[in-house]
Amino acid sequence: MRIKWPRASIAKKRKASSTSSAHTVKRKKIENLRVVKESRDYTSEESYSESYSEEEEYSESYSESYSDED
Repeated sequence: MRIKWPRASIAKKRKASSTSSAHTVKRKKIENLRVVKESRDYTSEESYSESYSEEEEYSESYSESYSDED
């Protein structure tokens, strides 16, 4: 016997659970787009790799602060 859940409540639950993660993903996407846009302005590949390494440093410091909390 299958229980039929109201679709609205399922959507509500799913939205509530994924709001925070979706927000961070969206923000990262915007940041990535900005990096790509900046790199297009440069003609040399070197400047692009520079901006990319900056992003790596950011993710490193983020994971460090996260592990400190834990």
